[in-house]
Amino acid sequence: MVSKLVLIGLVAFGQISLLGGMIAIDSLPYRLGETVRLKVIPVDPRDMFRGDYSILGYDFTNLDRRKIVGLDKSDDYWRDAGREVFIVLEKSDGDLWTTKEVTTQRPSGGTYLQGTLNYGRVECGIEAYFVQEGRGRAIDDAVRAGKQVTAEVAVWQGKAKLKEVKISQ
Repeated sequence: MVSKLVLIGLVAFGQISLLGGMIAIDSLPYRLGETVRLKVIPVDPRDMFRGDYSILGYDFTNLDRRKIVGLDKSDDYWRDAGREVFIVLEKSDGDLWTTKEVTTQRPSGGTYLQGTLNYGRVECGIEAYFVQEGRGRAIDDAVRAGKQVTAEVAVWQGKAKLKEVKISQ
């Protein structure tokens, strides 16, 4: 018979291992992924409960669903909500990456993002960027001034993690 102390220790070890594993898996794009730079279009610089942040848009964010390879060509945004899509990226001007195609089939290679259709939008988990208090307007102001705003994104097997938003001078 196993003592209560050993049983409690095993349960605690199991819980800590589970949490540690979740953290390790979530950080894989940072550690093993390729860094790509995407041009962004910021929106909504402030939320009174969460502080300053920008909602970021990309060239694939508001994509016409009829351009998604593998989807029915109707305009039924409701039917496909929650459906998984893949954004295949290609290197374009300098170090910027752009969308080559959006498809419902996972690519066998290359650099791509895994996203979800959300009622007319494609979301990949890199749409919100939180900044220090009072600095959220700087991103919007830079876009209005015609400066290029880019996001550095770590990508590994379709999983994307936003690293940094940069404003070119």
